[in-house]
Amino acid sequence: MVPALTRTGDRQVVTRQTGVYLQDQIALDDHWRVLLGGRYDWSKSAIDDRIKADSRASDEAFTGRLGVVYVFDNGLAPYASYSESFNPVSGTDGLTGKPFDPEQGRQYEIGVKFQPEGARSFVSLALFDLTKEDYVLSDNRNQSAPAVRRQVGEVNARGVELEALASLAEGLDLRMFYSYTDAFITSSPNTWEKDIRLPYTPKESAGAWLDYTQPSGVLKGLGGGLGVRYTGASRYTGVNAARALNPALEPIASVESQAYTLLDASVHYSLSGVRLALNASNLLDKEYDASCSEVGCSYGYGRTVTASASYGW
Repeated sequence: MVPALTRTGDRQVVTRQTGVYLQDQIALDDHWRVLLGGRYDWSKSAIDDRIKADSRASDEAFTGRLGVVYVFDNGLAPYASYSESFNPVSGTDGLTGKPFDPEQGRQYEIGVKFQPEGARSFVSLALFDLTKEDYVLSDNRNQSAPAVRRQVGEVNARGVELEALASLAEGLDLRMFYSYTDAFITSSPNTWEKDIRLPYTPKESAGAWLDYTQPSGVLKGLGGGLGVRYTGASRYTGVNAARALNPALEPIASVESQAYTLLDASVHYSLSGVRLALNASNLLDKEYDASCSEVGCSYGYGRTVTASASYGW
């Protein structure tokens, strides 16, 4: 006997956002540069639910941006910046049933970039501190139920990013990057959730990409590249929606997604502003766990080939 089907959701969600912004980069003299920016956003969200109650929400916010850099004659450029963000989120909290509040964030960053005058090669180092309020998490309840999306009070991510471009020869470039991120839930309506690592956020990632483009001759503009990407292990904390509903439940043991390394490749051709490209990610079609929770793991994307065409002027 086939069990009766139960409709658990039937809704239409419409979100509109309008924003105006102004930004100016000012050269105070031969060395000092200042970036000033401001933006004002209005957002409206309407949820027409045929099973539960309808809901309406509207929000508005001003966000700003400030950056300062000093450019030395030898190409060294230390900088500092502060920026804010406003991000309306569609849907309702799976635990409270209320429409999501917009995510709002603020980021502090200091760093230094070195690029000799007239050279393509550069190296940059940045330290950042990013805080987001009303961050949306997805929690699995069990194997037979969909994930619950809910908001926590605040999350924080601190880390370092290193990027470099080495121009090895005419037409031959090597790009490299490395990042380390420490991300935690810093505030939540559930006090036991404070200081828990942010799910699905790897601490480390790195990569390198070697690309060659023929600079002259009959094959001018034809090129290709080969790259490798490393993603470190990430952890699901085991703090799921079931415990959010009943804090007395024992937490489930943490589950860790293993680190993985993927190979990518590209073939491209550029002529008179037209660029044609064929890109392959996960070239070797490697199987890997993109994320894990207490109910299982999800495979990452297999080999993916994408063709593109663009024109620049």
